[in-house]
Amino acid sequence: LVGHGYTLIPHPSLPNTAARPEFLVAKGDEQLFYIEATRVADTTVVRNEHYWGPILDTLNQIKLKDFFLTVTFNDPISRKLPPVSYVKRSVEYWLDSLDYTQVCSEWESKKVFPKYSWEDSSVSIGFEASPTSEEFRSSENRSGRIVGAIHYPMRFIDLDAKIKKAVMKKLRKYGRQDLPLIISVSVAEDGFFCNDNTIMSSLFGKETVTVSTNAGGEFETRWGRTLDGILVHPRQGFRYSRMSGLLVLSKLVSWNLENVRKKLWLNPRAAKPLQFGELQI
Repeated sequence: LVGHGYTLIPHPSLPNTAARPEFLVAKGDEQLFYIEATRVADTTVVRNEHYWGPILDTLNQIKLKDFFLTVTFNDPISRKLPPVSYVKRSVEYWLDSLDYTQVCSEWESKKVFPKYSWEDSSVSIGFEASPTSEEFRSSENRSGRIVGAIHYPMRFIDLDAKIKKAVMKKLRKYGRQDLPLIISVSVAEDGFFCNDNTIMSSLFGKETVTVSTNAGGEFETRWGRTLDGILVHPRQGFRYSRMSGLLVLSKLVSWNLENVRKKLWLNPRAAKPLQFGELQI
């Protein structure tokens, strides 16, 4: 916005509420709309990455020569960190016991790599060794991380419900305002799974399929939605007309700025509609 000549005024005061949005967007002397920002993050992912980090850092101290490691983490039984130096020594001992030529031969014939499992009372970790190339082994300047791939525990991703919860928490802070209000939501960790259907589900409810039989005994299929999203309620009908638009930013992380997906969804029942002419970018 700043690059297109707009001015962003941080935390402006609003009439009839003590809440203050992130920005008031203006161009010249004309005040255009407010932006309130929020973020959808999976706390389990963040917590687990902090938990596994010291283990990965220690494993990557193993000298890379004959094998790369694929590491599979299972859900930790407790938050107690296992003795990382002991994990490292156990993996080193296992790798030293492997014969490079035999591993390559078994891969050619059976398409399997050797596996090893380490566990204690708090955690279980799986390892798979895949051979490096002959060129790499013969090189005098061998360097790099030994951990080549990481598999984290499976989890259920209910992204539309998380977006709905985050946006509605912000909307409850505001009544109707004198200018359009845009809620900006950043989806970072799970941005890969954020598509148009995800946003439609968060705005209007999840998709449904109703199958029934007509008088002739034929099946009829009807597509619909649960109508329990941000903008609609099964009993109240349309709601939250105070939100003029939802700006969704997918994969917004510092190392991926060029590939961030941006999409503005306009509320068809907005009390203060956002005019396209007001946002010339």
